[in-house]
Amino acid sequence: MKIAGGEAGAIMFGKSWDHSDSLGRAYVKKEKTTVTTMTPKFQAEIVAAFSKMRNQWLVDAKAAGVDGKAALANQKTELAKLNAK
Repeated sequence: MKIAGGEAGAIMFGKSWDHSDSLGRAYVKKEKTTVTTMTPKFQAEIVAAFSKMRNQWLVDAKAAGVDGKAALANQKTELAKLNAK
């Protein structure tokens, strides 16, 4: 059994999510469902709602010897690169 971690795991899960997204978009199109883009206000509400969890993750990462802020910044950079493709 392969371990689903690291870059290989990210690629594996990413392909699965991309496939599911594709199926979802096809279904929404078929059903003629209206898709609304999240407003900046609602996005801010979501960020605020998850801030406690994010802050706890940063504490836990630090306790594990990981620079959580740097890890999150790296993740954002890598996602931006992938989304640019």
